[in-house]
Amino acid sequence: MSQDFYCRTDSEMPDFRSHIPSLIADDKKHELVQLLTSQLDKVIGDFNKRADYLSEFIPFNCIQHRADKCAEAFLEGELGVSLDINDPGIHPFHVAARELYPKITKLFLKFGARVNV
Repeated sequence: MSQDFYCRTDSEMPDFRSHIPSLIADDKKHELVQLLTSQLDKVIGDFNKRADYLSEFIPFNCIQHRADKCAEAFLEGELGVSLDINDPGIHPFHVAARELYPKITKLFLKFGARVNV
């Protein structure tokens, strides 16, 4: 990814809703961290226009793409976006376990996911 991606004007910015999953799918933790920390307000605005929530979108995409490095960055707070992983109705821990992905399941446990939520 070229550095000029981060210097574009608002009208030239890509659709973050499609760009973020490609970074997650390739488990490009550093690029994802750089994008979100440099453009967080714009990214959140792009997601909010579509009634999506970035804080839910990221962990579920990490699970779907088995992107443990990106999941760890999310859980450690490196992305500037947080999610209460024990929030009723949002259960990325259970999805990771159901998908039989032990690395991310263990990460959620490490960061305090409760199994009985």
